[in-house]
Amino acid sequence: MMMMMMVTMRAWMTMVVMMMCVGGGVNAPLGVEAQTSVTPSATSRDPNRFGVDPERRSGAASAMFTTGATYKRLVVFGGLYDGNALADVWELDIVKDATSGEYGNWTRLHDGSGTDAPWGRTGATACALGGNLYVFGGYSAGYGDFDELWKFDRTAESWSRVEASDGVVPPKRNGGTMTTPDGESGSTFLIFGGNGLNDVWEFDISTMTWTMVRSSTVSSGVLRAYAWTLSTTVVVLVSLLASPA
Repeated sequence: MMMMMMVTMRAWMTMVVMMMCVGGGVNAPLGVEAQTSVTPSATSRDPNRFGVDPERRSGAASAMFTTGATYKRLVVFGGLYDGNALADVWELDIVKDATSGEYGNWTRLHDGSGTDAPWGRTGATACALGGNLYVFGGYSAGYGDFDELWKFDRTAESWSRVEASDGVVPPKRNGGTMTTPDGESGSTFLIFGGNGLNDVWEFDISTMTWTMVRSSTVSSGVLRAYAWTLSTTVVVLVSLLASPA
C-alpha cells in the first residue's frame, strides 16, 4: 500500500494522508551528454572519470546540490547492479543547456574502493548538507542492514565515517528516506521509515547527535519511503506493510 503524508516540520503529529501509487527504488539516469561543467578537481576531466555513464542500477541513494552552484548537481551513491552492491559516487550537471537543450556529463567522483569508504550497498538514503553528501543505512547481502552514517566530501572527493558524540544511533534499516528541513545550508536532516519502521530521527551536524523525534509503531510500519521539503512542509511518500489482523 502506497501513501503520501504531508507533515509540518515542527509538528509531525499533524498529517494529511493521501492514497498514491509510486515505483520502488532509485535508478541512475543514463545516456546524457554535452556540456563541460564539472566539480572543480585536478583530475575531473580525466576521460576515465568524466563523460562516461554509470552502470544501470536500482536502490541507489541520491541528493541534489543547488546552493551556491552555477549548475544544479545530482550526486548518486551505490545501488545494485547485476546482483552486486555498488559503492561508487557519480555526479551529473542537471540543468539543461539553453542552447543545445541537453544535460551535462556524468563525472565519477569516487570508484568505491579503499578501506576508508563505505561498503557497497542498496537501499541507503542520502541528503545534501553543508556542501557534502550524507548517507545513512542501506543493505548488503554480505552484512545485512546498516546503521552507519557516512559523509562524502565533494571537494576532497573522500569519505569519512560520522560517529554520534553520545553513541546513540537509529536502528538499522534500508529503504528509508532523508530530507533537510532547513535546506542545504542548515545543520540538520531527518530520516524516516524503512525496514518496517515508521520512526523519525533528526541528526545535527553541529552537535553530532541523533534525536528521536517520533517513535516507531508496529501497526503501520514503513517498508520504503521517499521525502522532500517544500517550504515549511516535509512531504513523504511511503509503502506501508499490511497491518496485523
